[in-house]
Amino acid sequence: MHTYLIAGGAGFIGSHLCKRLINQHKIICVDNFATGSRGNLSELIDNDRFELIDADICHLDKIHQLKTTPITHILNLACPASPDQYMQAPIATLMTSVQGSHSLLNLAKHHKSKYIFFSTSEVYGDADSLPTTEKYLGQTDTLSDRACYIEGKRSAETLTHLFRHKFQIPTTVLRVFNTYGPNMQTTDGRVVSNFIMAALQESPLRIDGDGHQTRSFCYIDDLIDAIELILDKPDFGPFNVGASRQTTINELATKIKTLCLSSSPLINQPTRAHDPKKRQPCTESFKAATGWSPTIDLDEGLNKTIQYFKGLS
Repeated sequence: MHTYLIAGGAGFIGSHLCKRLINQHKIICVDNFATGSRGNLSELIDNDRFELIDADICHLDKIHQLKTTPITHILNLACPASPDQYMQAPIATLMTSVQGSHSLLNLAKHHKSKYIFFSTSEVYGDADSLPTTEKYLGQTDTLSDRACYIEGKRSAETLTHLFRHKFQIPTTVLRVFNTYGPNMQTTDGRVVSNFIMAALQESPLRIDGDGHQTRSFCYIDDLIDAIELILDKPDFGPFNVGASRQTTINELATKIKTLCLSSSPLINQPTRAHDPKKRQPCTESFKAATGWSPTIDLDEGLNKTIQYFKGLS
C-alpha cells in the first residue's frame, strides 16, 4: 500500500483522485479550501486510510508529520484553475504554483517520493499549431490578466525539471486540457458548469464572442484513468492529457441546452481578453507511454454532469 499526498485534494480533480486511490492506498489530502470544497470529501472523512490537513502548500514547513510519515507519491493539483477564481487572487495563484511547488518538491526530495505536477493547456497560450504537441513552445503574455496562472504553471514546470535533474527525484508533468464532470463548483466560472447551471435555471447561456472558439472536453473519469496509468511510470513528460475532439462553444451551448430540455436563450457577450481561439491536444506521447485513450463521449459525459448538478438543487 502506497501513501499519496494529494495537494488540492478537495478540488474538482483532486477529490476524484482521492476517491479512486483510497480503495488501495493511504491518502493525505492537503488543501486550504480557497477553491476546494469539504463537501467533495464527505464520504472519505471517516475512512481510516484518509487524512485531511487544512493548510496552504506554500507553508508546510511546520507540519512535522509530513516529514515523519513516509510518503511514496506527491500529486500537486493545488491552484485555482478557472479564470474567475485566479483573477480574483492573482498573487496567491502565482505563489501557489511557484512557492507551493518548491515546498512540495523539497518534501519529495526528503522522502524520495514520486512527484507529479499538474500543469495546464494554458501554458501554450493561443496556440497556432493544432493539434498542439508538447514541443510547441507557446505564445503567452507575461503581463496579461491570465499570466498569474499561466506563468506560474510554466515556472513550476521548470522547477520540477530542475529538481529532477539536480536531485534525481522521479517526476512527471501532465498538461491537463479542459476537463469536466461531477464535483465542479456551480459558480467556478468554467464554461461547462456555467452553461449547465444557466440551462437548468432557464437563464441565458452567455457565450463569449462569436462562439466559434473551440475547446476539447475530457470527462473526469477518463482523466482519472489516465493519471492512474502514469503514477509509477518513470517518464518525465511533459504529457498532454485530454480529449482530442474539438467542440465549438456554440456547439457546446446548444448541446447542453438540448440535454437539459431547456428553453434558455443563447446570448453573445464581449470576448474575454487573451481567450484562446482554438484548443486541441496531441496526446500521442501519452498514449505511447501508457496506452490510454478517452472512452466517454461528450454527450455521455455531459449527461452525467447534468445529473450531478440536478442533484445539488
